[in-house]
Formats: sequence, structure tokens, C-alpha cells
Amino acid sequence: MMVMSSNDAAHAIAEFVGSEGQNTYGVAGRAHFITLMNEKAHTLGLTSMEFFNETGLDAHEVQTDVSVQAGGYGSAHDIALLFRELEKKFPDTVAPTTRSAVRLVSQSGALHILPNTNEALEYFPGLIASKTGYTTLAGGNLAIIFDVGMGHPIVAVVLGSTYKGRFDDMRAIVEATHATVE
Repeated sequence: MMVMSSNDAAHAIAEFVGSEGQNTYGVAGRAHFITLMNEKAHTLGLTSMEFFNETGLDAHEVQTDVSVQAGGYGSAHDIALLFRELEKKFPDTVAPTTRSAVRLVSQSGALHILPNTNEALEYFPGLIASKTGYTTLAGGNLAIIFDVGMGHPIVAVVLGSTYKGRFDDMRAIVEATHATVE
């Protein structure tokens, strides 16, 4: 889900984890999972972050019988903190986000090639991790972690851009960072 979003996988994980030890399944399990997500955000000190569903999609993109509501909210600062925490605790999970595609083999032996939704990988030297996002309400979003050789990775977050513009915006941030450090 880091290289290429999978809303079906997000639903399945939410149902499984949310129902564990709760005797709840389906929608109830997913609701409990969202509660757990919000509790974790609070524990991490992410004060602006609130999740309303497990996919991050706008509510009207998930269900047709709801008014338009974002799938979650968070400041660039909190997203940067969360992304850095993810990279520190699970480096093997984020490492594939630096590649243009990931090859997976299912239990049945079928090969699946997942293209990275970050179309600008080659413009981010020292890339450690990246995650794209796009919804109608949020616009184009991109978070990356990159190393400019200072021994401390830098996290940059673009929110509310356009689908294509998020890559240009991030490229400008990365280039300005490299120019400042050099």
C-alpha cells in the first residue's frame, strides 16, 4: 500500500485488526480499527491528525449515501512526524517506495508488478521513502524522506497541490534544499 494504494487491502487489514479480540467483524471491526488509528496518532503527539476511514479516501468516494467528508485530516507537520516514525520503525516497508515498480508473487505463484505512483522518483536524489496521495478534497499530496548528506534525513510534505503539480512542487523543495546545503 506504500508503493501503490490498495483500498481493498486497507479494508481487509482494518477488518482483521479491528475485529481481533473484539467479537466484531465487517463494518464494526473497521470502525474499531479507525479508533485505534486515532488513538495511535494521539499517542504519537499528532495533534492535528484525525482519521475517519481506513483508506484516506473522501467519504463520497467510498460510499454514495454520505455527504462529502474528507477521509482524514492532518497538518504537514504531523504527516512528516508520522512518516518519519514509520521509516524509523519499518525501514523495510518504506524501502520499496524508492523504486519505480515492485514485483510481488502471490501464494498461487502469480507475478504482480505494482508501479509506483510517485512519477518523479528520479528527481529526488538520496530518496529514502515516498508516499503519494490524491483525493478530490485534499488534492495532490506527496511526502518524501531524503538525505542531502548531513547525516539527518529530511522529511518534506506537499499538501493540497494538483495531481501532477505535487511532483513539481516537491522537486522545487528538494532542489532548494540541496542548493542551501551545498
